[in-house]
Amino acid sequence: MVLDLVMPDLDGFGRAAQLRATGINLPVVVQTAHGGIDNVVSAMRAGAVDLSSSRLVPSACRFRYVTHWRRARSQANSLGSSTADQAR
Repeated sequence: MVLDLVMPDLDGFGRAAQLRATGINLPVVVQTAHGGIDNVVSAMRAGAVDLSSSRLVPSACRFRYVTHWRRARSQANSLGSSTADQAR
């Protein structure tokens, strides 16, 4: 999921934190034109896997998201097999 930092009602940090709090564990990338270290730290604390402060380039965005999605799937599969192994 790609979230803009500046959104109406709830910013990207708040939305990422809200998703995590409700158990939705999609990889979240926060997109912003304001890429200081404070924003990077805030994004990670909110549960984002990445913060992109560059101009949105579709191919780069897709690459980032696919990379994070694969990592998340791999981790979920590892957790699932560990749980199944423990049950045996």
